[in-house]
Amino acid sequence: MDKEYADSSHPLALAIEKNSIEDVKHLVESGADVNMIIHDKIITEVYNSEPDGFNYIEKKKTPLTLSVKKNAIEIAKYLIERGANVNAEATRHKTIYGTTDVTSKSPLTLAFKQNSIELIRYLIEHGADFKKVIPAKDYYEERAPKCWKKKKVISGKYPLTIAIEHDMADIAKYLVEHDADVNVQTRKGFTYKTPLKVAIKKGWIEMIQYLIDNDADVNMEICDFPGGYDYKAMKTPLSIAIRHNSLEIVKILVENGADVNAEIIKNDPETFNDIEFYPLDTARADIKDYLAKHGAIS
Repeated sequence: MDKEYADSSHPLALAIEKNSIEDVKHLVESGADVNMIIHDKIITEVYNSEPDGFNYIEKKKTPLTLSVKKNAIEIAKYLIERGANVNAEATRHKTIYGTTDVTSKSPLTLAFKQNSIELIRYLIEHGADFKKVIPAKDYYEERAPKCWKKKKVISGKYPLTIAIEHDMADIAKYLVEHDADVNVQTRKGFTYKTPLKVAIKKGWIEMIQYLIDNDADVNMEICDFPGGYDYKAMKTPLSIAIRHNSLEIVKILVENGADVNAEIIKNDPETFNDIEFYPLDTARADIKDYLAKHGAIS
C-alpha cells in the first residue's frame, strides 16, 4: 500500500493500537514501512453543497508517533531500531468554514504528554530534536498582536517548557546543559509561555534559580492576552511573581537584576486601550515594602 494513503485500518496501525510487539515485528520484517504516513480524514459537518462546503479533521501520523501516543515503549524502541524517523511529526488539520488550525506533535512532545522519562531519554539519545519548537498554526496567526511580532513569539510547543510544566527537573536540566533556549517564547492561542514564566507560575524555586543561573532573562518582556490585535500588552517575570503573591520569588528576581520599575502594559477589556503601570502598583503590602526599599516607584 502506498504509504501516503495508509489509514488507521492498516495492519501495522492496528498492531500498534493493540500493543502487540509480535505482530509489529512480523509486519515490519514482512516489508511494512516503519515511516509510512497513516492518514485519516473525518468530515464533521456539511454546511453547503459546494465541493469544499464541509468541516473536517484531517490527521497524519506515523507508526512511531502512534506507538508513543499509546505509550507502547517496546514497540517505539523497535521501530527506531528499524529506522523510524524520530523527528517525523504527527499533524492535525481542523478546518471550520474554510479556516484551518494546524497542530503538530513530535514523538518527543508526545512522550512528555505520557510522562515517560524512559522514552524521552531514549528519543533524545537517538537524535530527537529538542531545540525545535513543534509548530502550530491557527486563526490568530495572520492577525498577530504587536507584542507577538515584536518579541518573535513562535507558535507551538518547546520541549524545555514542556519538561518544566511536567515537573521533570532532570530532563529540563539535561536540555539546558545541551543548549536548549532558556528564553524561547511560545504561544498557543493567546497563551504565552517562556520556561521562566512557567517555573514562576508553578512556584518552583529551584528551577527558577537554575534557569536564571543559565542566562534566563529576568527582564524579558512576555506577551500578554490582548483585547485586540493592534495592542501591545505585555508583562515581565517580576510582574508574574507579584501576581502570584510570592515574595520569595520576587526577591530572587530582584537579587538577580530584575528591573523594579519595568513598565507593564495591560489592555483594558472594556475600552481596548493600553494601560501602563508599574510593579509597585499591584503588589501585596509586604511585596510593596520590599520593592520600595529597592527603588520601586508608583
